[in-house]
Amino acid sequence: MNNVLLSNCFRSRTSSHHWLLIATSRRSRNSSVVTSVKARNNCHHQYMRRYPTRTKYTSSSQNNNAIKPSPQQSHRSSNKSKYFVMSLTSFFAINAFGTYTHFHDNLFQYYPLPFAIDVGVGPSMLPTLTPDRGELYLRDVWSHRSIFSNDNREYERGDVVTMYNPYSQSIVTKRIVGVEGDTIQLFGEYASEFYKRDKDDGGLPVDGRFNPPFCQTMQQEYLEEDITYNNGTTKNRVDNYDATMKVPPNHVWVEGDNPLESTDSRHYGPLPTSALRGRIVLRLWPMMSSGGFYRMTGERPSPFSK
Repeated sequence: MNNVLLSNCFRSRTSSHHWLLIATSRRSRNSSVVTSVKARNNCHHQYMRRYPTRTKYTSSSQNNNAIKPSPQQSHRSSNKSKYFVMSLTSFFAINAFGTYTHFHDNLFQYYPLPFAIDVGVGPSMLPTLTPDRGELYLRDVWSHRSIFSNDNREYERGDVVTMYNPYSQSIVTKRIVGVEGDTIQLFGEYASEFYKRDKDDGGLPVDGRFNPPFCQTMQQEYLEEDITYNNGTTKNRVDNYDATMKVPPNHVWVEGDNPLESTDSRHYGPLPTSALRGRIVLRLWPMMSSGGFYRMTGERPSPFSK
């Protein structure tokens, strides 16, 4: 019997010890889980203190435990949105005002930027400007405006310029062939050569907006007197294209590099310098094979060169 009691007591002690071990293991497991959760929360709080602008995103199952952005973070986000809208509005406002000033001589001196980016349109300036390739050009609009500088650069013969044509009421790009006091040919620099190549019109394209064109009107006036030519002789012939004139003060004579497809001073006469909107200085795109920008020169390419 003693043996039985000892065995029962041993069994009971063993079973109680077993359950005690089980309870202890469960308690330690729960405490380790609690410890891991606390450690994770502490790491997250340290992370958020170090990077306060970053937001934690959770799945829908964790929405209850998701960390909401602080009022300071919300205020910063709203400020970024306001700055973006203000920058975008300012950009469009400056461009709209700049475009408007291009059509008014008195307002263009207040153009807000020192440069502009142009896109070539039309074949009148081939091969210098090639719009078919989607070319972009940098235009200097700063160095010619007296309101900003006392040391202004004067427009020179050979400059490729953007201008407002008051006769056609459009923005065009041409090359300056003659400045104040220069003697120019009314029908163009290459008119005599075109005439020799069986071009009875002297290479002058027809434009219905200018009928008759300026050069023919001036030639008719010159018919009352002898026309003076470059070689010093005088004749009275309508079919000769060597008639000349002097560019009046504060005016320029402009022509396209592709005279067969250009409406220019041959049609509407010399333009006032106040109509000029800047000088094209660089081709931004496409760049040269060397990786640099193409710089505009004052040399006019011959229309007869291949």
